[in-house]
Amino acid sequence: MSALRIRKKRIQGGFGITYLGFDLKLDARIAVKEYYPIGLALRNPGSTMVTVSNAEQGESFKTGAEKFYNEAKMVAKFNGNPNIVSVHDFFYENDTVYFVMGYLQGQTLKSYMKKKTVTEGQAVNIFQQISNALLASHGMNILHRDISPDNIMLCDDGSIRLLDFGAARQVMAEQSQSLSVILKQGFAPLEQYQQKGKQGAWTDIYALGATIYNALTTDMLTDPIIHPSWDSCDIHDRSAGAKQQY
Repeated sequence: MSALRIRKKRIQGGFGITYLGFDLKLDARIAVKEYYPIGLALRNPGSTMVTVSNAEQGESFKTGAEKFYNEAKMVAKFNGNPNIVSVHDFFYENDTVYFVMGYLQGQTLKSYMKKKTVTEGQAVNIFQQISNALLASHGMNILHRDISPDNIMLCDDGSIRLLDFGAARQVMAEQSQSLSVILKQGFAPLEQYQQKGKQGAWTDIYALGATIYNALTTDMLTDPIIHPSWDSCDIHDRSAGAKQQY
């Protein structure tokens, strides 16, 4: 990271820390995301190196880090798309993974909802722009898997961008005995709660619909696991038609 200058920590989520910084080569502000899953990663005071809580969790950390790295490489394919965050670089350092993103001036939909009411017109605009992002990613057989208000950025220039593809989160969900802790309740569809649930474009479409519902009503959908009569085949059959229309 010799050409990067980290200025301050901006956000700590369940799977990573986002820092604000400056790229000396690009002469531009950036955001740097570090793979740092809570419950697995540790850092001693005064050190930049990342370690794991115990040896047994080392393999889970390694698998998640690989997915995090591949996620950055994957998202970089969409650079230039006005509705997906740009990734400039990605690398291993300090025994973890980092990727460098373009700095976005604005706020997440989640932050906006804490202060203001989302109008129907705004909701339609959000739906259209995020749908455009999904058309691009699904066209390359790439799923987001983590659409929710905190992963939608409302930029000051009027654009709306999709953040944080959930590759690392999905790995942790697959390895966890408590999926409800890993997944975002109210936004994750039934198949993500199932160890062998069939996921596809419909998985993201469900989450986007749940997000728009939440934005307009401030309520969250009831978790699909409360409806045991909906099996994965039923969900897939319902969603196949929706995918064709979409």
